[in-house]
Amino acid sequence: MAGLEVRVHGIGDHKPYSALGSAQPVNVESASAVDEYLPPELPAHTVRFINWSRTSRRFAGFLWYLALPFTLVNVAGEMGPSDFARRRAFQAIVAIAGVVLSVAAVTWSLVIAETIVKKLPWQSTAGVTQAAFVAVTLIVSISMISRIRMADRFTTPYSRRLGYANVVAVVAWTGFVILARPAGQRPVPGLPNSCTPAGDSCYLTSTLDLPAIVIIVTTASVFVFAIASWAIADTRKAAGLRTQLAGGPGCFFALMVAILLLHTAGSALRLGVDRILQFIGEVFFRPTSFEHRAVCGAAFYSDASLPPCERVLLVYDEGEVPMYLLDSVPIYGLAALLCLVLGAVTVLYSLGVRGVLPSLTDLLRGNRAKYIHILVLRIPVALPVALVLTVGLFIAFTLLVTPIIVSRDSASSIGFALIVTTVRLTALAAPVLFVLGWRSESIRMAFGTIADVVGFWPVHWHPLCGRSYREEVVTALWNRIRATGAPTVVLSGHSQGSVICTWLAARCADDRGSLNIHLVTSGSPVASLYGTFFAATFDAALLGKARSNLVDWRNFWRNTDPISTNLPLPTEDCCSEPVSLGIRNTRLEDDTRPYKSHSDYWIDPIMTRHIAGLLGSGPLEGRVTNPVRG
Repeated sequence: MAGLEVRVHGIGDHKPYSALGSAQPVNVESASAVDEYLPPELPAHTVRFINWSRTSRRFAGFLWYLALPFTLVNVAGEMGPSDFARRRAFQAIVAIAGVVLSVAAVTWSLVIAETIVKKLPWQSTAGVTQAAFVAVTLIVSISMISRIRMADRFTTPYSRRLGYANVVAVVAWTGFVILARPAGQRPVPGLPNSCTPAGDSCYLTSTLDLPAIVIIVTTASVFVFAIASWAIADTRKAAGLRTQLAGGPGCFFALMVAILLLHTAGSALRLGVDRILQFIGEVFFRPTSFEHRAVCGAAFYSDASLPPCERVLLVYDEGEVPMYLLDSVPIYGLAALLCLVLGAVTVLYSLGVRGVLPSLTDLLRGNRAKYIHILVLRIPVALPVALVLTVGLFIAFTLLVTPIIVSRDSASSIGFALIVTTVRLTALAAPVLFVLGWRSESIRMAFGTIADVVGFWPVHWHPLCGRSYREEVVTALWNRIRATGAPTVVLSGHSQGSVICTWLAARCADDRGSLNIHLVTSGSPVASLYGTFFAATFDAALLGKARSNLVDWRNFWRNTDPISTNLPLPTEDCCSEPVSLGIRNTRLEDDTRPYKSHSDYWIDPIMTRHIAGLLGSGPLEGRVTNPVRG
């Protein structure tokens, strides 16, 4: 084999032949009943397609996404500063935040378990609930321990002490709940009265139960840790190559999304389980009313020596204030997302981007791509201010909405009805999206994109984070390249594939022997995203090491591509030549509409001629070998 081109695709679920490029349309008549396309031009040299889609999710499937909050903590831990002392402090903060998430997650598991116990068709006891809690604790602990023991296969070194710290926290917390039985409502000074007297019996004032307290305390704790990590992380210039680093704001964003996503998913899941079991009970068993179970007072259960709810309550009771607050958590999650959008738009316009933002006509025509590139380059400046505005807007929303949720006097208001309706629609939309939406290719692609973005980093900062694909894919790719026996290999990585190829060149290519490797990257986020958020890892040293193991490195990018830039790192002027590490950059023109943007680099004539010249394959014709799955 004289020469070989190996193509590595980017994020999202890809088909085996997606690295061919898009087929070119022949007819442009919109009224035509059929569409006609020409196949992409194929090079004369041998081409292999490496398909690494779903590598990390091949066995876990949808369960992988349940670990997304913990995976975000894992990503946050990689955004630390390069200075050793500050990096250790940064990592300690992220590790503690991960333990807090473990406590919050097991609390939701206990709440859901108690919800199931309460809805059983026979009379349950506290012993049944305690047994359910022990089972939940064992499941969570065993899952953590198994992940800790498996992590050494792909991650070196891996801190087992950090993993077992999460296990100890989970066991200690559930042990406290089982022994102390902290269910019951606690008066909170300053909250409005939530009780409407029923005769002479009124035992509820303004109260919060244990899950509500856990939600508030864990969210506030993670917020404090996120602020601390932001303060420690780099915000200075990186050797004059970047105007500002975004690792600190990125860590803040990842941690806050993690805790909000965990509480939102837990609340929606608990509400869904409650509604399903209630429906089953009403259909197949005798109807049971739980409206007054939280009161547990002698006035309501005068003929019982022990109120029924006292036999099962360990974590929470079903008083109106705690339950409304518990089930209204998705409202806060949606509000946080809306506040982030408002904050980002405000900052972009305030930074003088108004002149380069797409007009309404361009948005309607789908020609917004050429404007997004500059917005991505402004992330280090825009993100910190946008996050500050987001926090301010979210606090204002919380102060406005929370009194409506906890006040009985607001139960008949339009605002309260809107909140309840939104919560119920959210709980209904979640299973519908899962059952019906998962059949949609676009939805699967969106979920796959998220998984591939956050799944690059190996398991380190939380034992429950989703499995990483990096080491497995890089090792398999390197083994495939060496097994071909080709003396010359052009490694062509697009988007996230360029990150994988860069990591391979830096970590694996030391033992290349007589193998000549040319690297071609296109649409690469190595500088714009990885060099910005993970500057301690994707720095000039790593890129220089990768370049030293290569014969040649050519990077192709477009100014309409949202994430691609010059390499190694963009200067303040995105279009000027950066400090050279021997990486040659080629900017491809994209002046046709619709713009190619981030796609179809593999059929760009300039890039294909460059690869053909490296392999001496001449005209772009011939056939392609069968794809290889990496």
